[in-house]
Amino acid sequence: TIKPANTGTAYLGIRVGSSNTLDTGSNYSNTQMIYTGSAVSVYSPNNESFIEIVGNQFQAKDLFTLRLDLMNYANTSYNKAFFADPRTADNTNRFAGCLWRSNNAINTISIYNTSGSNSIASGSTATIYGIKAA
Repeated sequence: TIKPANTGTAYLGIRVGSSNTLDTGSNYSNTQMIYTGSAVSVYSPNNESFIEIVGNQFQAKDLFTLRLDLMNYANTSYNKAFFADPRTADNTNRFAGCLWRSNNAINTISIYNTSGSNSIASGSTATIYGIKAA
């Protein structure tokens, strides 16, 4: 579970990288379906420097869960596709199909506040699962 440290404008983003260096270039794209409990909308930013995985719901100072599925993260033949599935306390659900346009293996992940005016609260947890060989 992830929780913001204080209220205010905040967006939660993710960056990935290789060789222990995060990619901050405009190499990310995604398509998100956002369900607010009464309506569905689509958000499709391209050529971004990060993937926004939770919008302004992050500023509410509520706990939420996030599931990331990183397929073929060690493969060096293809761009990396992954899914982000955050669930916020206000029942706004997003599901994002994401693309990192790099053939490098992913060995670094950062989940962070993109606005810099808020941080992730102490006590937030993340668990990473991997498959050694498939």
